[in-house]
Amino acid sequence: MRSEMAMTVNFSELLEAFEFVNSGGGGENTAYLCKETGKIYWHSDWADDVEELPDDVEDSGRYIPSRTSANSISANRWC
Repeated sequence: MRSEMAMTVNFSELLEAFEFVNSGGGGENTAYLCKETGKIYWHSDWADDVEELPDDVEDSGRYIPSRTSANSISANRWC
């Protein structure tokens, strides 16, 4: 049996991150949702990060990336 943990995510922050990710073309913007805390980390290829990304941000067991790709309209995994 798999154990699920609930996390709290601010909907307006989630929507803002979704819009940010989809405003860039071809994967330029990425947001990472921490499964443990609900905190969203932002990254853009065209600008300095507002805050430093965690070292383990690529860990799919801890973070859910949200990004678009050049080959799809939206490869968003949050919805």
